Amino acid sequence: MFKHLHTQHHRQAFTLIELLVVISIISMLIAILLPALSKAREASKSIQCASNARQIEVAMKVYANDNDNIMLRANIGPDNSGGTWDFTEYLDYTHYFDADNGMWNCPAAESKTFRSYVLNWYVAGSTLLSPTGWTRYDDVLRASDILHFADMKENAGISPLNGTDHNVQTARISDRHEDANFMFVDGHVQRLPLSLPRRNFVPD
Repeated sequence: MFKHLHTQHHRQAFTLIELLVVISIISMLIAILLPALSKAREASKSIQCASNARQIEVAMKVYANDNDNIMLRANIGPDNSGGTWDFTEYLDYTHYFDADNGMWNCPAAESKTFRSYVLNWYVAGSTLLSPTGWTRYDDVLRASDILHFADMKENAGISPLNGTDHNVQTARISDRHEDANFMFVDGHVQRLPLSLPRRNFVPD
């Protein structure tokens, strides 16, 4: 008669040293991945900001198509209170763009009610009474080079960009994305250094 030999397998527990090694490896992986995740999150906000700018440009071109290709000015004025409408308020009021969808606000901005985008003064100018730039999209030369609007700092005020004093421009254009998101008249968005040359604002 044969006897069945039974062997018992004992599962060995981790030793304290092995646990410490595993914890150290996990800690190292977290330290490596967190900066990458943070950069990915910031990149996502920059992409959303650029997407907002494209949607605003589409709304402005729809406005132009409905108005003999006339470009929307920085200030429409006068409004019912005797002041002037900012171009963002006017697009809201005329239902070309909905303020409630959050697209006026850069996702990286601290304030969620701040309207993040500012027009170039030389594109359509300020008001009907004091035009300083082109009047129609058809008039714009080098549309792919000419800035239409940019992502603005939260404490920069509401005056349009005038392209003449670059110290002023770089003080007003946002550096939330390291560089800045610029929307050009032809409809493309590009991340570029804060200080653009004068030729990107006005004709040569």
